[in-house]
Amino acid sequence: MLGLEHAAALTFEALGPASDPRTFFEVLSRGPARIAQLRASDTRVRHSAHGAAMVGGDDANVTVFDPGSRWSVDRNTLESRSMNTPYDGRAMVGRVRATIAKGRLVVDRGLLT
Repeated sequence: MLGLEHAAALTFEALGPASDPRTFFEVLSRGPARIAQLRASDTRVRHSAHGAAMVGGDDANVTVFDPGSRWSVDRNTLESRSMNTPYDGRAMVGRVRATIAKGRLVVDRGLLT
């Protein structure tokens, strides 16, 4: 079972819609980068300063999250190759709309490019 498609919405739900956006960012970006010990010198991901947004020539790694989006999980429309999900039919609030990884748009309007 994969859950990355649902991670942002589930985290948003767990934190509560009134939570500080910086906490949301910390939980989904900076925290995992710190745990994985990502460094600017790691050329595989080119992820500087533990997930911090910085000016300095690194490729952009940015996710656009829409906290007002309401949707339901449908295993038949998952972007993952795996259709196995415990969230099939579950109503979600908040959705990733776009992701730029290593300076390239990889998710546009919620769909892989």
